Amino acid sequence: MYLWTVQRKEVIETLIKIGEYYPDIEKSKGYSEMKLVYPTLLESFNVLNNSSSKGIIFGFYKINGGKIFETIEDLYNYLYNNQEVSAAFNFWNANSTILRIKVDDNINIMPMEFNDIIKLSMGKTKDIERISMLYNSINDFNADIYNIITYMNKGRSNPYTLFKSFIEGHYPYLKIENILGVYPNLDLQTSMKEHDIKLFNLSDESKKLKELICNH
Repeated sequence: MYLWTVQRKEVIETLIKIGEYYPDIEKSKGYSEMKLVYPTLLESFNVLNNSSSKGIIFGFYKINGGKIFETIEDLYNYLYNNQEVSAAFNFWNANSTILRIKVDDNINIMPMEFNDIIKLSMGKTKDIERISMLYNSINDFNADIYNIITYMNKGRSNPYTLFKSFIEGHYPYLKIENILGVYPNLDLQTSMKEHDIKLFNLSDESKKLKELICNH
């Protein structure tokens, strides 16, 4: 099994310098809403894996109800053809790089529908306006949240999820030996403007990491 993760320049530099990277919830630079959910996800991940990780990496795994992202082209095509999903992320820039990572089969990646995580954040922020747009009642929303948390704690994707997009997976670290590939990031803004998939060039740091992996 493997995941695809978008990582910023500082992470790439850490991998080059010491060969590994361990995320830390205290240093997270994620969205403000998503940061509210991060502790819940991390706690569940650690219970599932009997671990004490300080953070987790988020990665693309498969289309919900569809195929696994086998190749980088599969991922690019999904992101380009589902721009309402891609636009939810703020890491489509030249300073970020896509990594393909090999997953230890003994680690439960806690697969989750991306929109389920968004809904958890809505619960944390008590966003009544958004909740009322998506659900007939607060009871319906609470029932959905119950299913999300139940299956998250089981380490299984929620079969009752509403508003399907893609399944994301979670992982406790990056190491040179578990990186299978280094790929240019999607230039989402230009892709939308030109109606075709456009990519940023690999940075010098990413090229160096790619060389390290090839020589490992």
